[in-house]
Amino acid sequence: MKPLFWTKLNEASAKNTIWSKLDYQISLPQELIDQEFCAVEKKAPEETKEAPPEKEKTLILLDPKRWQNLSILLTRFPGMSEVDIKNALIELNERLITEDALTNLLNFVPSDEEVELLKPYKDDPPANLGKPEKYFLCIMPIPELKKRLTFWQLRRQFSVKYEEIEAQVKILANACKATQDSGSFRKILEVVLAFGNYLNGGTNRGSAAGFKIETLLKLTDLKGSSDSKKTMLHFVIEHMMKECPNNLDLHAEFLPLEKAAELSISNIKTNMKDLSDSITQLEHFLDQKSSEYGNFKNNFAQFLEESLLKVKNLGDSFNHALFTFSNVATFFGEDPKQAAPDTFFGLLVNFDKLFIATKNDIAQRAALEKKRLEALAKKAKSQNQN
Repeated sequence: MKPLFWTKLNEASAKNTIWSKLDYQISLPQELIDQEFCAVEKKAPEETKEAPPEKEKTLILLDPKRWQNLSILLTRFPGMSEVDIKNALIELNERLITEDALTNLLNFVPSDEEVELLKPYKDDPPANLGKPEKYFLCIMPIPELKKRLTFWQLRRQFSVKYEEIEAQVKILANACKATQDSGSFRKILEVVLAFGNYLNGGTNRGSAAGFKIETLLKLTDLKGSSDSKKTMLHFVIEHMMKECPNNLDLHAEFLPLEKAAELSISNIKTNMKDLSDSITQLEHFLDQKSSEYGNFKNNFAQFLEESLLKVKNLGDSFNHALFTFSNVATFFGEDPKQAAPDTFFGLLVNFDKLFIATKNDIAQRAALEKKRLEALAKKAKSQNQN
């Protein structure tokens, strides 16, 4: 029971006091007292649980932003440890290292400063060292890693780059051939020259042996007197409709020129040089002792042999196409040193558009004239019947 702490009086002290006159036979609610004032057993103090040790803070040595970006990149190799990635790079495993992944990994090759920073941790890296640092420590022993990854990327992208340049060279060659072979274009030049010399007869402009190709775009500037909407090009085409109707399908013959008008020879030259230089650099690298690490040299030997031949042939084709264009420009009275392919073919494509538009206008005029004559004939017939 819970004790009541009081100062107790003995019988001698209580004699002749109020306490000697009290009734000690009071009926007590013992159950209630037992219930309310029952002593509560003290629970044994719980053993203090030891707090779990704090997780050791990750040791970050690299630049924070670079560390963060590399951390994100490494998560794109699920289930692969730093050693797994290293082995995939050495083995040139294209199943594990996709082309996009390779491009990203190229941005995360340890710099000289980072190598020096991590060297002290090479033999005994602490457990809390960051994953990016552990990855760098793992790949640092691979010799000339940046070059290896660059040449691996070159091999994987070579076909696309080669075929892109090859297609552009073919576009140039096809446009040259189409221009030179176009019978309609020759006939147009012939007719325009005749018209021009007739108009310019008796002047310094007359008796011309030829004219600059850009003159073709001016044919729509010269208007007829009877109808200001009819241009010299209308009269040229109408003449050809009568005299040489088989030479009016210029557009079909000029189709290959449309893509050539969009070519940039300077870009082709730059891309061609970049591809050739890259293959030459690979050739020099394979001559070095470091290329033998991980069987890299043997792995790239066949690619080097094939790509050297392809690049040489592509260069020859490009030079031949440029030579052909120079001859075509000269053939049509242009200075090959001044006439760029995109400008030259662009001019011809624009003339083709004018030619088509003028032909369509002539056809519409003819249709309207036919309706007018039919209406007149119908009216005359009606009047005769009356």
